[in-house]
Amino acid sequence: MGTVLKRMRWIRWDELTHAYGSAADVPGQLSRIAWGDTETAGAALSELSGHIAEFGGFDSTVAAVPFLWELATTHVSPCRAGVVGLLRTVVVHGSCQDESYRAVLAGAAAIEALTVDQDAVVAAAARSLGAVLAGHSCGWCGVGARFAGGS
Repeated sequence: MGTVLKRMRWIRWDELTHAYGSAADVPGQLSRIAWGDTETAGAALSELSGHIAEFGGFDSTVAAVPFLWELATTHVSPCRAGVVGLLRTVVVHGSCQDESYRAVLAGAAAIEALTVDQDAVVAAAARSLGAVLAGHSCGWCGVGARFAGGS
């Protein structure tokens, strides 16, 4: 497994849930995103998106987000732009009061570097995520102001 996703084994995934029940399958999905070929990684990313992001924030979403940031910022996955897109989906389907939304914000310092990534598709996905965060204006959390200038 190397150093990427190494901390994943310390999460008790079987005690967490996603849209379809137990999140015990999330480590396998993250691993396929990291080390699968393009088709395998893309299928795992699509499956993971349906499990943790599209129907709201779950405890497994909160646990998975740091690993998604890790996959977005390292060059192991063949679908890094899709990973950034999944982070964007978590933000779009959440609110700044959700733990999963705040988990995305915790790694958001990486957005600036990703916007100038040598992979143009990754850079575009990062700009889109930054724009969503910049467009947020709930009046009390300051997220939009934080991102309005840079991404």
